[in-house]
Amino acid sequence: MKNFSRRNFCKTLTTLSSSMLILPSWAKSTKGKPSERLRIAIIGPGGRGEVAVETFGGVGLAQFSKANRKVLGNAIFKPLPNCPPCELVAFCDVDWDFASASFRAFPKIPKYKDYRKMFDEMSDKIDAVVVAVPDHMHYPITARAILEGKHVFCEKPLSRTFWEADEMTRLAQKAGVITQMGNQGATSDSWRRLREWLDANIIGKITQVHCMTPCPIWPQGNLAIPDASKIPSSLDYKLWLGVAPDMPYSPNVVPFNWRGLRNYGTGAIGDMGCHIIEPIFNAIDLPLPRKLKATCDKTSLNDYTWASSNQIDFEFETPYARDGIMKMRWYDGGRMPDSIKDVDMETLIARNFADRRPRNILLIEGETGAVQVGLYGSAMKIFPRQKMIELKKAKAFPPQKIERSAFPSNPHFEFAWACLGKCKTSSPFTSASRLAQICQLGSLSTLFSGEELHFDTKRKSFGSVEIDKHLHSLYEYRKEFIL
Repeated sequence: MKNFSRRNFCKTLTTLSSSMLILPSWAKSTKGKPSERLRIAIIGPGGRGEVAVETFGGVGLAQFSKANRKVLGNAIFKPLPNCPPCELVAFCDVDWDFASASFRAFPKIPKYKDYRKMFDEMSDKIDAVVVAVPDHMHYPITARAILEGKHVFCEKPLSRTFWEADEMTRLAQKAGVITQMGNQGATSDSWRRLREWLDANIIGKITQVHCMTPCPIWPQGNLAIPDASKIPSSLDYKLWLGVAPDMPYSPNVVPFNWRGLRNYGTGAIGDMGCHIIEPIFNAIDLPLPRKLKATCDKTSLNDYTWASSNQIDFEFETPYARDGIMKMRWYDGGRMPDSIKDVDMETLIARNFADRRPRNILLIEGETGAVQVGLYGSAMKIFPRQKMIELKKAKAFPPQKIERSAFPSNPHFEFAWACLGKCKTSSPFTSASRLAQICQLGSLSTLFSGEELHFDTKRKSFGSVEIDKHLHSLYEYRKEFIL
């Protein structure tokens, strides 16, 4: 593949504003026999990307724990079971101290701070990229990788804005690359089993869906722009900001607490919704919502931060719901339902918080019972409990009809094997973008707390310039990263 300069990248991305995007021939995936060995670059090996390093590098989770960072050294690790034939070929992180565990584990792998330089120098040595950085940089990095013809694994929630999710999907489809959003639950059996239960009428038609999280567990709401602090020598803060506008550096934001800030993250529903909503999303192929109404702590919301607690009501059209309309309610910031029929509410409480908060739970009420799904698709239960006991005793659960992933709860392995032509991904951008957009619409609705918002799912518009502007970034991207 020819070298792709930043100038050429900018020229190519300019065509995004036209009605059709025609990628150069070198940016299209090559048909034919896939490579026998996948060469992977990790962008963000100091954060969530550590899991990708652990997985593709054959490092056991316990060996790679933060407690062992100082003693990890230059150990040689054996491949994990079913590990795809892959090779880590490049690391890129804006903070080399933060990524030091990955660097020490694999000291010979080239490391960069600027992903643009990495692509300039190593594009012909990379087949696939893992993007595990703050949300505001998902789009520019993924777009560059796709235009380089690379397969992309991008962490949830895929993008920061609704528009970015659409554009990332469109680019990937044009290039013909393999994509995967980092979402463990999509590879699990849970949504597949849920679909089989719903098709078998185990709980009847859906009447109400509840989505709960104890998050935010980071600062969110009632925040002001922090005073400037000294930037660590290991961190390139300008690269961390990337497309975002100038803002004083603060250790209260970098590296973790950006999630509740509107310039970088999408709040609690953006961060956790792709996990909690995922089982029902995949089980019934959930469309975009036709109606939303949020109730939030307005006093905690400002231009800098998302609100501290939210309740968001969604309405979706689906044949799986009674009368064809599924109602779903999202709770965060300590909010939760007062009661749910046949459910002991105490079993939903998280025990590791000083205040009363729910665990990360999806609960689907039906005409004749309810189904609970835990985080990442864990601990599926039917209520009332006696109903589940009787179904098990009578062996009345429906047979398995939907094909399972060969790599349950391991989206990284599934992605790599898909790149090698052996399977398909469970959370490709074509569907993951819609899941991310459901969450992003939820975040957007909190900016208009108390108002019922009607969304045209075909035109992807609220029919209001004032509301629709929030489907895009409210700040102009820095040109050196995009245009």
